[in-house]
Amino acid sequence: MKTMKRLYIVEFDLKTRSPITVKNGDVILDKGCSTVTVRNVEADSQDNAIDKARTEADAFLNELSWQYEIGLEIGNGLTVMIQDSPLTRHIKKYHIKVDVDIIGGRRKKVLHTLQEVAIKPSDAEAHYRKAAISQDPFDKFRNLCLVIDFIQT
Repeated sequence: MKTMKRLYIVEFDLKTRSPITVKNGDVILDKGCSTVTVRNVEADSQDNAIDKARTEADAFLNELSWQYEIGLEIGNGLTVMIQDSPLTRHIKKYHIKVDVDIIGGRRKKVLHTLQEVAIKPSDAEAHYRKAAISQDPFDKFRNLCLVIDFIQT
């Protein structure tokens, strides 16, 4: 018996809140939310949808780290459901409250809204993101060396 493929939407919890909004594309973020949403995942089961969505979310977060120096990391939780409409943006509704701490000095200007992030899969980008989010100095150094190695080849 052949299983029918369906469209799923998967939301992965992030370890921190997103500092930006990415409006369009199959992978989106909303500023202040602590989830990354992968839409239009064509799969024959929820487990298959989760695997495909995680690969897509990681590639997206790698690209975001590489292009915009935004280091986001996927946490442990996730939610998955069958996508009811191509316009569906999130699985749950969130009431977002954002507190802002003002500290003296200048900070790097971060874009707050992006239309879409084009994903160009690269091992260098994956290592760059791992270096950016790592707390271990040796792990940071090792991953940055791997970035240089992948760029040179």
